[in-house]
Amino acid sequence: MTLAEVRVTAVQLAYARDGEVEILIPSTFGGEIAEAKVRASSRSDRWTTETFLAALGSDDDRAIAAEIFARTERLERRGPKPALWYGQPPRGGINIHLHGLVYPPVWLSINKDRFLMVGATWNAFPEIAHHDAHAPLAELLGLDHRVGSRSVRVRDLDLDELWATIVECAVGINVAADEADEGVIVSP
Repeated sequence: MTLAEVRVTAVQLAYARDGEVEILIPSTFGGEIAEAKVRASSRSDRWTTETFLAALGSDDDRAIAAEIFARTERLERRGPKPALWYGQPPRGGINIHLHGLVYPPVWLSINKDRFLMVGATWNAFPEIAHHDAHAPLAELLGLDHRVGSRSVRVRDLDLDELWATIVECAVGINVAADEADEGVIVSP
């Protein structure tokens, strides 16, 4: 085991002779493993609250994201998940596990213009895919939970209405999964 920046490759030299001509034929081993190690190392870098907020392009978006994070952290814990699950920059987002419940209703991301975006998860988890508990969130986002999803700019939404809707959706989708005997912990 070595540090991520250390790559180990072995060289084997085969000897060949044809009359008066002698040839050494090199073969390398371990290059694929070294490259995989570098790729795995780069994937381990995840957003933090601070790096996510810093990557947003406006103070308004930073304030909105910080408020969503704070509200999420203040909720009573009912499930095993961390309140915020951090994806990998630049395209990965942050799943919002309200109450620590298993299935997050939304994730926050940053688009190419550095705007704060909210995306719904009704396509992300087969156990709750397109469940009707997503319907109020879909309506608020101007989408249909029975088909694909796309991200919506958070600044275009009323934060209090968005918050109330995602809390309702979080409980609804996790109760639905629990009723399907998926082992989700949801208290009434």
